Amino acid sequence: GIFARKMELGVERRLKRERVSERYPTSVQLYKDPPLETIDLEEFEELANARLRLLQTVDNFQQKCVHSSSMRRGGEDYSRELRGILKSMPVTHKANAKREQVQMNRRRDHISHYILRLAYCKTEELRRWFISQELEVFRVRFLEMSVEERSQFFKLYSEDYAFSEPISGSSLDKMSAGLSPQEKYYKVPFTDTLDLVRTRQVVVNNGYAFVPFSGDSVVSIVSGRFRARLSEELVKTFYYLGSKEDERIAPILSHLKARYLGEDFKADSNLKGKIKLDQLNKLCVESHPPCMRHLHQSLCREHHLKHFGRLQYGLFLKSIGLSLEQALAFWRSEFTKKMDVERFDKHYSYNIRHSYGREGKRADYTAYSCMKIILTNPPSAGDHHGCPFRHWDEAHLQQMLVAHGLSQKGCREVGGFLSGREGQHYQLACQKYFELRHGIASAAFSLEHPTQFYLESRRIREGNGEAPDMQEESEGEEETRMLMDDAAMDEFVSEMDSQDMDT
Repeated sequence: GIFARKMELGVERRLKRERVSERYPTSVQLYKDPPLETIDLEEFEELANARLRLLQTVDNFQQKCVHSSSMRRGGEDYSRELRGILKSMPVTHKANAKREQVQMNRRRDHISHYILRLAYCKTEELRRWFISQELEVFRVRFLEMSVEERSQFFKLYSEDYAFSEPISGSSLDKMSAGLSPQEKYYKVPFTDTLDLVRTRQVVVNNGYAFVPFSGDSVVSIVSGRFRARLSEELVKTFYYLGSKEDERIAPILSHLKARYLGEDFKADSNLKGKIKLDQLNKLCVESHPPCMRHLHQSLCREHHLKHFGRLQYGLFLKSIGLSLEQALAFWRSEFTKKMDVERFDKHYSYNIRHSYGREGKRADYTAYSCMKIILTNPPSAGDHHGCPFRHWDEAHLQQMLVAHGLSQKGCREVGGFLSGREGQHYQLACQKYFELRHGIASAAFSLEHPTQFYLESRRIREGNGEAPDMQEESEGEEETRMLMDDAAMDEFVSEMDSQDMDT
């Protein structure tokens, strides 16, 4: 009866632990084979959020280090600080964890990686972002491996890496004077090290390159192969998913690519009502981020915004303290310059009340984050929403920067984040814009949200040394809010679509 069932459960748990141990023998994985076990949707979403939080944290750290002389990417200080960040994250490996916990962490790492593959395979931009962050995680983890762990790794993935056991330089010194007797070397086919051969970073003899165990050379080879494999696998995943995406997980995956896991900039009761309608034009010029400034000016010029423009700007205004009554008065005053009040009340006022939680499900909708603006609902002809640094052409962007008072040098500095060797960093470009507009050398924050831009700007403009406090959430409240926001926002957008008579 009950005793027998407990015995069965104990055996099942032991067998599961043994299977996990066999499946994940090394701390660093190439993720060659997809997970085969069955997990419930709750764990699926929990692992997805944990992995996304890890990659966004890595991305934020990398952005802080771009163009930083004191924290060179790939340098010792950079790697040490990034290792500390990774160790604090929920899907990474804890050095002092018990064996069973280590194996379960590796399982979480494996499954969560594949979940985000499903979400980030859809476009070239998403794939590029995912590869960049995963590559950094892989590189830092590999650097932490001991000689024995690396040997085990190369044995496990011998089909991918033709690395020998580490060879002491003292046993090879007769072969070449270029090898250090104190160093250990991997003997690798020189065709796998062409970049290192070209830059004369390795010794080549009889068709083999001798790659030093320490230093960045071996990491360069291993991570380069990892990147190439992951890039190929993401494209395959995209084509495979074309007609086979499971309807149970499709909503979760669609939200992951734009989910914001940073601070939730809710409309604070301390801010509500502090903005006067006659101040909006002045605040727009002084403290709005470029995306919101463009929306505000387009609205004042055309007395109308299309669907996603109203969503993006309306929720932003709510987050910085505009009350529902003020919002209705503001939108009515602009729209009724082109239509009568009756039409406005019939087709638009409901949606404004809905965004403030006074209609429908009465959900507390939050403003769009930078990532959501960049990755979702790209603007088309006649639209004014989106991110100027992401969606505008170079000439249009340059014209805007000059109109906002930036010098030619400042424009070049901003543009450097959009065309540099490190890739296109839209949020860093906006942060540089913030620094130039506010006359500061370096912002003491990593820009992730338009409301964050506004609050930091007001702190500087008003000279009070402190940004207005926002509501704090516990971790559980944040997770609940995140899940509610995704589902509720979909329903909100859908309902607004059905209510709108125009686009």
